[in-house]
Amino acid sequence: MIAFTVTPTVSIENETACGYDIVKTWTAMDYCENVTVVNQIIHVVDTTDPVIVSSPADLTLECGQEIPAPASIEAYDNCTEEVNIEFSADTSALDCGFYIERTWTVSDDCGNEAVATQFIYVLDETAPMIFNIPGDITILCNEPVPGASTAVYATDNCDQDITVTVVEDIIPGSCYYQIKRYYNAVDACGNMTSIPQIITVTDTISPVLVVPADASVPCSEIPSAPELTADDNCDEDVDVTFSEVVEEGCPYNIIRTWTAVDNCGNTTTGTQIISVYDEVNPVFDAYLPYVTVECDQVDAHTLTATDNCDAMVEVVIIEETQVSGQCYGSLLRTYLATDNCGNTATAFQIVDIMDSTAPVLNNVPSEEVTIVCGSDLPAAPEVTATDNCSEGLVVNMTETQTNDFCPYDVIRTWTVVDDCGNVTTATQTIHVIVDVPAIVHVLAYPNPAQGNFTLKMSVPVDTQVYGAIYDATGREVVPFFNGQADGGRLYNWSMDSRHFEAGVYTIMVKAGNEVLHERLVISNK
Repeated sequence: MIAFTVTPTVSIENETACGYDIVKTWTAMDYCENVTVVNQIIHVVDTTDPVIVSSPADLTLECGQEIPAPASIEAYDNCTEEVNIEFSADTSALDCGFYIERTWTVSDDCGNEAVATQFIYVLDETAPMIFNIPGDITILCNEPVPGASTAVYATDNCDQDITVTVVEDIIPGSCYYQIKRYYNAVDACGNMTSIPQIITVTDTISPVLVVPADASVPCSEIPSAPELTADDNCDEDVDVTFSEVVEEGCPYNIIRTWTAVDNCGNTTTGTQIISVYDEVNPVFDAYLPYVTVECDQVDAHTLTATDNCDAMVEVVIIEETQVSGQCYGSLLRTYLATDNCGNTATAFQIVDIMDSTAPVLNNVPSEEVTIVCGSDLPAAPEVTATDNCSEGLVVNMTETQTNDFCPYDVIRTWTVVDDCGNVTTATQTIHVIVDVPAIVHVLAYPNPAQGNFTLKMSVPVDTQVYGAIYDATGREVVPFFNGQADGGRLYNWSMDSRHFEAGVYTIMVKAGNEVLHERLVISNK
């Protein structure tokens, strides 16, 4: 095969405003002049939009601001050397203001377009400005409240007709009140400015209080404190309080103070000093020249005195002599009464000292105690005594038994006598009880007996009883009871078996028509 190098020929055909054709032709011929022709057609067109290099940003302006002129934009195209730029602007209304829509349309020769848009909003967001607002003031409650200022006015960046209105709030306080006066301005777009003026209504003036003049008087002529009133610039009912201080000594001062306070706490104080003197002696209260007192009330007994000035007159015993009298004798006393100013009075009295109060027994046991026959009696406690006058008292105790056989009572009695013969007695009863059979009963123990033994007997009801011990021959050895026996009582005897011969004995009890025998064995060695 023979290789050939073929170089194409190029031609431009079918040119239009927006494109053309490139025709490439390749012709090949061999040595025998055989020819082959091949064509390639390239269609060149423009479908790409122009490119806008820069476009203006959206703006928001306050009304009254200058609207900028339309900006110049830059654009290029891949095919068209000079693109076509067209500008348009539309204005549309808003609720408060308007906006401008600016449009730049860039087109190339083939009708491809690019668009840039800018929105300019012209709004009113600025509140009006208010001028000549009066400053805050404080006035007294009795002064007139000034009216709203007529010099106040307002301006606005857009609205040329602004009206200023006035609104007031009254704020109560502990001392009168405050007025908050608001000056308000609103433009056509509802932007509002509100500036307050605070008017404080108060009271800083103290009440007027007139008090009595100072005075010097005897204590019997002290004037009563008058009920004062006070005048005030605002408060029609001023609260006036009164206090009084009485100094000690003689002469002494009474300091009277009136204090007036109005609703705002403004205070006025007035003072009157009354100098009080005393030239009159105290007087002893009614008393008996001869009195009888208990021995423990001697120190408490004294005379009292009154004075035209001194509410607490001092009374002292300046002399005391003891003489004969009742149990503790008598005192001859001299009393001296002295008031605050040194004025004095003297009184005499005989005080006869007696003691009519009995001593008190301490630690006395319960009045009644019950124990079972055969039990030990409870130990007697140590009973002591105290007395209003006597000391070192001695307490005596006695003990009695109401019967030799159970049941019986043991009665303990404590007695104390003080120095003046007053007697106090306390008793305790110990009940010694027994539970006996409901039949005629006799018993000896220990049985057999050796040494001491005890013999016990009881009958259920009161009856005549004869009791004795008999030996084995029936001979009566020892009679132990003959007479009326109490029913329910336990009779007992302690016997010595050594007085008997060893052997068997019979204990016989005849109670009424009933006879009871009990065997007794004596085993003495």
